[in-house]
Amino acid sequence: MDKGIENPYLAHLSNNKKGAKIRDGASSAVHPLHGWTPRKVTAEQVRKAMDGDVNPFTKQPVSATYKKIMETRKKLPVYGYMDEFYRIVSASLT
Repeated sequence: MDKGIENPYLAHLSNNKKGAKIRDGASSAVHPLHGWTPRKVTAEQVRKAMDGDVNPFTKQPVSATYKKIMETRKKLPVYGYMDEFYRIVSASLT
């Protein structure tokens, strides 16, 4: 594997754990998932995170490939059930 390509399987790890340098300003920004309550996430919050320009887990800019994939996913029939899915899951955990 080319060392210049970041391993997508490690995207959930912080930059420090991957051995990469933290970009300037990354630590001062509000975390993209700020305000989310575990087991109480709404479809609106998820859509906002998916449509953002920053990966909410790595706080790094998303790629053009990611945006293209997300546009394709939005066309899938299951995407229209996101509100209902999150409502049912949240209700079952209370």
